[in-house]
Amino acid sequence: MRYVILTIISFIGLYTQDYPYKPKPILFIHGYTANSGTWGVKPDSADKISYLTILPKIGPFPGIKWPRYNPSTDSIIRDSIKEGDTYDRFLPLMIPYAKTWFFIDSSYTWTETQPAYPNKSFLEIFNANYPVGSIDSIGFYEGGFPPDEQVGWGDEIAERIRRVLREYYGENWQSDTSAKVVIIAHSQGAVSTRWALTLYPELIPHIKRIVSVTSPQKGTPPMNAFPKGELWMGMRAFWLPFYKPWDALYPPDWLSGKNITFLSVFLSHLLGTSITTSFVGTFIAKYTDSGNDLGSESGFMGKVNKGENIGIQKGTKYSFIKGSAPLPQWLEASVMAITFAQVTYYLGRMWDPMSMIIAGLKAWSGWEFISWFRESDEAVPLWSQVVDELLGKIVFDYMNHSEAPHRFDLI
Repeated sequence: MRYVILTIISFIGLYTQDYPYKPKPILFIHGYTANSGTWGVKPDSADKISYLTILPKIGPFPGIKWPRYNPSTDSIIRDSIKEGDTYDRFLPLMIPYAKTWFFIDSSYTWTETQPAYPNKSFLEIFNANYPVGSIDSIGFYEGGFPPDEQVGWGDEIAERIRRVLREYYGENWQSDTSAKVVIIAHSQGAVSTRWALTLYPELIPHIKRIVSVTSPQKGTPPMNAFPKGELWMGMRAFWLPFYKPWDALYPPDWLSGKNITFLSVFLSHLLGTSITTSFVGTFIAKYTDSGNDLGSESGFMGKVNKGENIGIQKGTKYSFIKGSAPLPQWLEASVMAITFAQVTYYLGRMWDPMSMIIAGLKAWSGWEFISWFRESDEAVPLWSQVVDELLGKIVFDYMNHSEAPHRFDLI
């Protein structure tokens, strides 16, 4: 019924004014290490994406690999759309408008009988050539990974915006005040879009709105450069049973049968929630050009959030979708119980000053571990998912970082 009503309204507009209503095209931008599959559209050259294996799959451990180069274009193949995912949910809402405009411009597509369908139906995608490439084109280190020929996400996104505007509004889109695009961006994609607008402020009048989906707008602590990121991660793992960095000097102490049995049982439960994999993946991911930019104390975050650059970015409207992913209650209770048991043990060794220090650090670590999941989406803290100076609508729900772009109901 909605489809029929929208089509009738569009056709009425066709005969009552020069042109019918034209919705602003929507551009979906993915995040770090990802591609358009984030939104439910498999890249047209998915089989040609090259990967670099960081950790091989071992037993129940899934392994970690990074996409080195993505040669995919921004074309959409009908059979590549995942049913029920975000793009698929948006498509029926835009087809009536595409159908109306097809009778004015035959390059629009609105039916599966058209070979190019669903390209140019007011929904567009973005595929970064270097999914773990730098946002500002400054690499992690000279000659590092990925290759130095990357132009940076900011420039890639800016060029994609220009192509979308040209496709829907013609070669003279710069002088067309109605030429605007809506950007829906996840994670690194949203903060990279802000950087694109900082580099090319002439694009700002052509941005209707930016919808930021759980993006590290102010960075995330685990990505901070050595040694801060390492210390941050290490201290949130310090609560683990018998974990002390200096234990490595005394293998007999931590390789005892009792300790191994206890740790095996505990870690099997922990791994069952995939939290360890998420934590390890986030930690390793910092050693990329993207990771170098995404630290909360990185040089890039200092630039993109600089007062004068925020002033430039204010030229358009923003919406921020925030999420947090607290641990299941049973797991929180387990962490607290294990932490409490260790603190009690070390406090019982009052004659040993080092035990008192360990007790304090264990208590602090256990609480910080729990707090991280309560106050983040497992990857980005809540305080980083919004830029206060860029006033806009804020939506919050409980979800983890990878789940967020599939929450079309919030977008």
